[in-house]
Amino acid sequence: MASRARQSTATPAPRRSEGPLARSGSSALPEYQTPTYPLNPAAQRALANLTRTHDLRTLTTRLNAAQETLNTAAVDVNDRLTDRNGRVASVRQRRDKEREENGEEDEGDESLEEMERAMNEMKQKVDGMTKRMEETMRKILDGKKDVQFMEQSVNAAAEDTRNNASTQASTLNTRSQRTRQSQRNAEDEGNGEDGEDDDDDDENDGISDFQPTDPAAGTQPEQAPINIFRSKLEDAKTRYQSHSMGDRYGKDNDYINFRRAVHDAQYPGDEVPMLPPSEWFNEDGTVAAPGHTARRGGGEEDESDDDIAIEKATISTKCPLTLREFKDPISSTKCSHSYEKTAILELFGRSAHVRCPVGGCSEALTKKDLRKDPVIVRKIQRLQKAKRVQQEQDQDEDEDEEDDAPRGTQRRRAQTIDDDDAANIEDEDDDDSPMKLETQTTHSVGPPQPPRPSQAIDLDDGSDEDEVTLD
Repeated sequence: MASRARQSTATPAPRRSEGPLARSGSSALPEYQTPTYPLNPAAQRALANLTRTHDLRTLTTRLNAAQETLNTAAVDVNDRLTDRNGRVASVRQRRDKEREENGEEDEGDESLEEMERAMNEMKQKVDGMTKRMEETMRKILDGKKDVQFMEQSVNAAAEDTRNNASTQASTLNTRSQRTRQSQRNAEDEGNGEDGEDDDDDDENDGISDFQPTDPAAGTQPEQAPINIFRSKLEDAKTRYQSHSMGDRYGKDNDYINFRRAVHDAQYPGDEVPMLPPSEWFNEDGTVAAPGHTARRGGGEEDESDDDIAIEKATISTKCPLTLREFKDPISSTKCSHSYEKTAILELFGRSAHVRCPVGGCSEALTKKDLRKDPVIVRKIQRLQKAKRVQQEQDQDEDEDEEDDAPRGTQRRRAQTIDDDDAANIEDEDDDDSPMKLETQTTHSVGPPQPPRPSQAIDLDDGSDEDEVTLD
């Protein structure tokens, strides 16, 4: 009996049918039912705080991170392709020069052909990847718009619910006031006309009661918040999709920066212009791949090499405030100027508006007008790298010239200085001339030195010989 009692009180083992699937089925949400009455104040506050309690900024942050990663990947793969193309072109140029010097005919170079074949395969892969990344970029931008539409739709539902509740409350107050007034009127009439009421009751025994329509009750039927949210969201998406691709993406700064960054990676110089945003999308819905260049025509044909050189020179590698090389540059959206981030932000510590520190620029800037332009950063870094390489090459050339200089060069320079000193000494008194001759005789080694005019001729001859030797 005791064992039976213990067995009966023990918890039975769960059956296979009562596993996770059965438990999840028991916690399934019931079917949604629209509210019969307006939301109370607590529910209205909860709906209004929905965008704050369920923060959509987390989703936006993840979309921004994906966008930045996509930008970096697109630039990196195109940078590598550009570097490979430059190396192959250098090899071909060097080997063509060697064949011309040796008088050989172009019979084909298997190793060079293999390099070009590998480069073409890499170009096809990179172009395909860039095209897919461009499509993904547009999807990310669409996702950011959807998040914006969701937040707007939730706010619209909360506002409509609040307005509907206030309308219903005022309507109910009007109805209650009319009901109380009609009851008071009926009581007053009943007290003074009891006899007449009895006669009227006898006459109207076969007539049913009639309730007139309340004019204040002519309000629109209430909509559920979920229906308002869905309708607002669908309307916003429909309006967005109805715009052309040029309007959706051609004016979006994030998409413009993506196209600019890819074009800068494919064409590091400014010689190849980028297509304008109006030509990024075709009428049939296709998209011009990033990197397609603009054909110079019309007024652009008159653009000379000097104009291109001037356009390159407009990018400075030094901050106008610190006068030092950029380390973390940020650019202004109002004017085409860049500044060191820490330096320009220090100015905003004193006031909310700062005039552009570049001479001749009168734009008033705020912190919102400053942003990091990845293309400008790439151009500045490229110019700084070119400066460093040029300085290293100049330093190496100076060292090579010092090492390769003839031994007599320094002697001739020293001798020229001595001759100048001798010319100055000759202007002195005659008493100093024997001492001068004695000094020259003491320091002279070998045959006597020729006179000064012949000495100048010897220097000229020596310089000519050096030029011939260098050629």
